[in-house]
Amino acid sequence: MPSANLAIMPPVEVEPLPLIDLPEGRVLSSFVEPLNSFLTHDDLPGAIGDFFNIIDDIVAVVRDHFRIRPIEGPTNNEIKPRRRELDLLDPQAVQKCYAWNRRKFVRHLTGENSDRCKIPTIELTNHFSTTWDLPTEAPNLAAFDPPDRPPVVHAFTPKFVASCLQSAENSAPGPDGIMYRQWREVDPGCKILCAVFNVCLRLCKVPPSWKISSTILIHKSGDHDNVTNWRPIALSNTLYKLFTKCMTRKLAEWCEDHEVFSNAQKGFTPYDGVIEHNFLLSQHFENARAGHSESLAAWIDISNAFGSIPHDVILHALRTQGVDHDFVSLVADIYHEATTCLLTEEGPSPPISIRRGVKQGCPLSGILFNLALNDTLKRVQGPEEEKKILAFADDLVLLAKNREQLQDLLDCTWQSLQTIHLEVNPAKCASLHLSGSTPVGSRPSPFTIGDCDIKTLEDGEFTKYLGKPVGFRLAKDCSSINDALSNATKISASKLSPWQKLDALKSFFFPSLNFAMRTAQFPKSDWLKVQQATTREIKDIMSLPSRASVAYIFGERAQGGCGVPEATRDSDFYLIDTAFKLLTSRDEEILVKALGQLIKTTRHRLKAEPSNDDLASFLSGSMEGKFNVTINAIQNTWTLARSASRRQSVTWSFAENQPSVSIDGMTVTGTYRKKLLKTLHKASRQSHIDKLLSMRSQGKAMECVAAHPASSHFMSTGKFTRFADWRFVHPARLNLLPVNGAKQWTDATSKRCRRCGADNETLPHVVNHCKIHSAAWTKRHNAIQERIRKAVAFRGQVMSVNRAVGDTRLRPDIVAAIDGKVYIIDITIPFENRLSAFQEASNRKINKYQPIITHFKNQGVKEVFIIPIIVGSLGAWDVNNDDFLRLVATKSYLSLLRKLCVSDSTRWSRDIYIEHMTGHRQFDNEAIV
Repeated sequence: MPSANLAIMPPVEVEPLPLIDLPEGRVLSSFVEPLNSFLTHDDLPGAIGDFFNIIDDIVAVVRDHFRIRPIEGPTNNEIKPRRRELDLLDPQAVQKCYAWNRRKFVRHLTGENSDRCKIPTIELTNHFSTTWDLPTEAPNLAAFDPPDRPPVVHAFTPKFVASCLQSAENSAPGPDGIMYRQWREVDPGCKILCAVFNVCLRLCKVPPSWKISSTILIHKSGDHDNVTNWRPIALSNTLYKLFTKCMTRKLAEWCEDHEVFSNAQKGFTPYDGVIEHNFLLSQHFENARAGHSESLAAWIDISNAFGSIPHDVILHALRTQGVDHDFVSLVADIYHEATTCLLTEEGPSPPISIRRGVKQGCPLSGILFNLALNDTLKRVQGPEEEKKILAFADDLVLLAKNREQLQDLLDCTWQSLQTIHLEVNPAKCASLHLSGSTPVGSRPSPFTIGDCDIKTLEDGEFTKYLGKPVGFRLAKDCSSINDALSNATKISASKLSPWQKLDALKSFFFPSLNFAMRTAQFPKSDWLKVQQATTREIKDIMSLPSRASVAYIFGERAQGGCGVPEATRDSDFYLIDTAFKLLTSRDEEILVKALGQLIKTTRHRLKAEPSNDDLASFLSGSMEGKFNVTINAIQNTWTLARSASRRQSVTWSFAENQPSVSIDGMTVTGTYRKKLLKTLHKASRQSHIDKLLSMRSQGKAMECVAAHPASSHFMSTGKFTRFADWRFVHPARLNLLPVNGAKQWTDATSKRCRRCGADNETLPHVVNHCKIHSAAWTKRHNAIQERIRKAVAFRGQVMSVNRAVGDTRLRPDIVAAIDGKVYIIDITIPFENRLSAFQEASNRKINKYQPIITHFKNQGVKEVFIIPIIVGSLGAWDVNNDDFLRLVATKSYLSLLRKLCVSDSTRWSRDIYIEHMTGHRQFDNEAIV
């Protein structure tokens, strides 16, 4: 920071701040001692009942603190009325709903919300009472000799529980009405929650209230009057779901450490299961075409898989793998006497006992189901190394090389599922027999499962596996991309605030395209059309004309851009990321097969055995040497990645068969495989910002904006920002407002200022130099000055505000004394004409107030500093401001101060501009802020 003596401020010692800058909640402080007593004493009379009462009291205190209305249970004579539907034409209601629960609002807006099931309650109750009842015969479970393994978990730590709570989505609450965000507020350090969970571990019990849930029915497909077409989703109390989430993470880590699961299972595991299974399936059929051989597959549908698995099977699977007795007892208690009420069109049903199945919506359900199915997967796979079965939770695919083998696998699978009381639905099963012999195509080979025929796919027909259509000679189906574009239009036309629209598109629309990009379901030309359509919508949201640079839309968010994903580049990035994830997979079988297929594909192009350099050249899109005179045999993961890498100037390298990817000087190795996509996106966004800043007109203000993230703090939340400010600030920063000086191909007289007659009416002239607005300049300046004064007063003593100092006749905005040092603080609001404008404004202030240095030193003050505070008239924050403000403001308050000053400057400049253009006064003469 420039100053009078050597132009350097003394270094400010900043104490390290804690990771979580939140005060410990006191709402639950009275429960610390009683909970600790359960953890420190071995034998407490009536411990279980007392603990359950404490849990009820904690819930009651939290409900009272947040004024959560009591939840009335169903009665025989009264039907609970449905909530009033959200009025999508009411802007206030729409924006409030989005702020509270984004995902729920977007589902409602796009029509993805399922209506309540209209099947009579008595019929639903009877069906699910039967479905969730004990099986008529106990499963015939084999005797076992469990391995000796350590306990799954001894105790949770507050840090571990806090990490689970932090990642929890703010989904619908359970019967107690408490949401995750409310637990975060009353117990930010998770000390109370951790104590509660550890008592549960110690007692091997959960409170009865945790066993009660509400169940909503989500329509899957087919006839609405068929109860089997409705999926039950349990809404449990968030305290219970957080506890089971902690249990799930510990159990998953334990299973991975002891290699419990079959490597065929990729659902609810840390692997990239969707990518890897789709790769194995595509490679299975590619081998038939390349080797002129046969490849067969069958897709197995299990009826109500999660709701049918017997509890005895789950507990048996846990014991078989050596899970400790306490953990098994805790799981058993979770399901003991568990009940749920169905939420139907007529209201809640009577409580239904859950004596069978896992609750969909419970974090623990996925891994428990995997354990129950694990023995089936291992039995079907057998000792062979070649993959015979793929599983993603209950989605099963059998792989074979001839008809007899596939039928044997179908029989084995059916028999094994029967053993654990899971039923196959033959009507939803399918098979595909692909022959690589001429004529290449499907063959009408019949197959049965449990004496029932299953569908045989012909050419042009497909079944979806993990979201991707699988078949031979498929016609392009654009329904998914058209549905996504329709949703984007609904978001853009909604009554959301503009920053909420932008956030919704970035959070929901663009992510909905990712899977289709990753699986190469559409060509590049289709993604270009998507990008052009969404760019028009976004420019409208930002109040930008068509000539606005798209670099502003796709540029880095922290540097003033909008950070919107670029569909044409993303479609390439996902192909590159898919190839990289396969080549760096944690599953050794996947890694070997991926590398083998890459070598085979490259060998075909080179007509020779490829080296590591050849593999890197192939994936980088090289067209040198033999790559320029040969073509690919068929399209696969590696040819797609090659084309994408070439388009995006991505380079690959291999060292000891380990790949790395580089773009714009950044390199990602297999160790950081999860960061590749983020790195590619960052490089893309940065390239757009660099392009924007290099533009002569649209880039000059953005150079100042890009220097600090606070300059665009309003982009995602709209905090401290009026709708009018939003419409002004984006075209203003790109110099696209329709002032006279912006008119091209006109004579000089047409460019004169419409108010003062100056030669050139530019935006800098309007908001900073047209003297007719001098009163507004003063108010803009004073608004920021008052913010700074309050911040300084908190840390030091304000000696004067806008008063002459001694006989110098200079009137700095603020003179303050802090720790025996004097600071001459002056606020200036220059126009953002490149960063040099900020530096020049700072130098002018330093030179102007030099005489004050002498004045204070003559009074015996040893250290005097001149502090220019610079905020651009379009809201750009000067990074040098922070050097001084860190001395007087806490980290959290400085963050708030920046945002307030940025918004103040933007607000006043907007009012000045509109008043200049219309001649109508935009502010009260007495207004300060």
